[in-house]
Amino acid sequence: MNERSRQAIHLLGILFILVAQLLLPIERLLLFFGIAFLFLLYSLYLQRPQPPLRRLVGWLDRRLRPLLLRYERPGPPFRGAFWFYMGCGIAFLLFPLPAATAAGLILAIGDSLSTLVGRRYGRLELLAGKTVEGTLAFFVAATAISFLLGQPLLGAFAATAGELLPALFPGLREKGWLDDNLLIPLFAGAVFVLG
Repeated sequence: MNERSRQAIHLLGILFILVAQLLLPIERLLLFFGIAFLFLLYSLYLQRPQPPLRRLVGWLDRRLRPLLLRYERPGPPFRGAFWFYMGCGIAFLLFPLPAATAAGLILAIGDSLSTLVGRRYGRLELLAGKTVEGTLAFFVAATAISFLLGQPLLGAFAATAGELLPALFPGLREKGWLDDNLLIPLFAGAVFVLG
């Protein structure tokens, strides 16, 4: 699996963030929480040795599984996708539309760039799994998005803190209880509202 391909999939989240602009508040929540729930269900399904309903969904599963798992990291499948849509959903639940939109865009663009830059050019390790170069790329992307949406540095600082926090607690991160896909939109959205 190619990390560039995985991050391109991650960037598809921008499409859902843009679609959310056209929806009513309840529809936004249904969109993001619904997608998160589907990723969770499919992840649990894939982890079972003999999944129930295999005959019923077998045809679809045989076609989707190779395509979807090609972009996944080792471990429980779709953990990142689940937290991405859950984080965006919580942001759209808690914050006004402009703040939630900014938070989601910072997550989709900043997190993808930080991973790509960190993997390709990262030489200086900052924290477990985070490089100075990747974190700087995240900060630049978050700053650009924050600037375009009227909060030049506040959102960028908060979002960068949300990106780095899980690295400070690797045990919780490895167990899947603390994920930057959840924290980035929460930190960024909160600062947009409070700033």
